[in-house]
Amino acid sequence: MKLLAAEFGSERAERFFAERAQRDPDLPTQVLATTKIPALTFLALCDALVDEFYGGDRDSYWKVGEMSADFALGDQGPYRHLREGRSLERFAQSGPLLWRNYFDGGDARTWMEGDVVHLVVEGLEPELHHVYFEFAVGGYFRRGLEMVTGAPVRAERLRGFSARDPDVHYHMHLSATSGG
Repeated sequence: MKLLAAEFGSERAERFFAERAQRDPDLPTQVLATTKIPALTFLALCDALVDEFYGGDRDSYWKVGEMSADFALGDQGPYRHLREGRSLERFAQSGPLLWRNYFDGGDARTWMEGDVVHLVVEGLEPELHHVYFEFAVGGYFRRGLEMVTGAPVRAERLRGFSARDPDVHYHMHLSATSGG
């Protein structure tokens, strides 16, 4: 809500969430970072959000992920400790921890290999093979790497739900001009 309010105004964001809550009884009336929401309800909310605020552009999930990282990993964010000290290896290995803090199904694996950080998302049920789990998670992780390194990071898809693959695998190139 805060992210949308900052970009589109609090009145528009509040109206959107109030209308969604009336339409979907599974959606909690107050959503906090710790609020459990059924996965399909969450994805429907995300798609409605993208439709309303980003004209249905599914690539905007990258931006949603980046904005989430700016908040969560920023100076006042709950996960700022993961980027403080600018330890690249520490952050590069934080994917499983970050995933478990947000989601209770599937898995994420991250590791570093030279100037590439691998991001893998796997183990989600087929009905959850949604671009949110590829683009928003990829955007979050890429932006986190940029916050740690202070330099642009280029994401390269090897596999993804957007390509109808059964899992997600990205190379995050720490030198934005390197690799495929």
